[in-house]
Amino acid sequence: MGEPFRTCLAPGSFNFFSAVSNAADLNKRVLYARDPAGAVRGRCLLTLTADPALLIFRVYGQDRREQLEAGVRAYARELAAAVGVPIAPRTTVVERLVASDWYDDGAQDLTAGGDPALTAVLDGWDALAPDEVRPALERACGGAPAPGLVASLLASGRFVRRPALFPPLLDLLPERGLDPWTRLAAVEALLAAGARDPARTLLEPLARPPRLGADAWCASQGYARIADAFVTLGEPHRGLQLLRRTRPADVSGLDDDYPHRLGAAARATRALQRPRKALRLFRAAQAAGDGRAADAIRELEDELSEP
Repeated sequence: MGEPFRTCLAPGSFNFFSAVSNAADLNKRVLYARDPAGAVRGRCLLTLTADPALLIFRVYGQDRREQLEAGVRAYARELAAAVGVPIAPRTTVVERLVASDWYDDGAQDLTAGGDPALTAVLDGWDALAPDEVRPALERACGGAPAPGLVASLLASGRFVRRPALFPPLLDLLPERGLDPWTRLAAVEALLAAGARDPARTLLEPLARPPRLGADAWCASQGYARIADAFVTLGEPHRGLQLLRRTRPADVSGLDDDYPHRLGAAARATRALQRPRKALRLFRAAQAAGDGRAADAIRELEDELSEP
């Protein structure tokens, strides 16, 4: 599940245990996409809830993501119909059977609930202009899209590819009761679209989180992303402060942190014009299993080797 995509489920990385959990639990199965030579080009975790219902997780792919998502949507609809179950919303809880724990990276309703009009909008997503996205969704929904739909689109990663499509929908998110993960995805989409002021406003409530316990390290991935958002906003010192305040109880110091948090600390340190310390942190992140640190290490080594 992890090795072809350099994710945290790769052997030796910090969430590799969950690849074993997904194989052991009967209610979890992985759909793979392969090229003509048999190489894995994409994958998606599918689960069956106790309701029962089918739950779809994030699609990972080497390329042609739109085609991969379209293929997963078609497969999921056919599978759900064949089994006789609905496709569940992304908030449904998945049971642990044999495994004592697993890594839940967020289920997503890629099928738009099976609604043909919404599915047509999603299939044509990459052809939409920013001023067309809201009218298209309104036509499909027969009125203003519900906040839950906008949250599902955020969770699906569609604004990662097309961040400019999100600002026209920002006012559809609820002003109160917005869960932290949806809020963070909205911040990242706004930053990618260049909308820094509304991104800063949405980010502020996430800047004062409680201290984590030793058994809550998975939530610290959110803190690393928040720290990265502060770097993008030109406030790397706040990112480092956040990482220090949210250090898990079983971590002794910054250099001993989890790999995703080490990477975020390294990026913030680099933005503060401290390349040698940043290089040390990137190397620590790579040693801990962060496969994304290699490029930054090469760049900093080249930079520091210059006279």
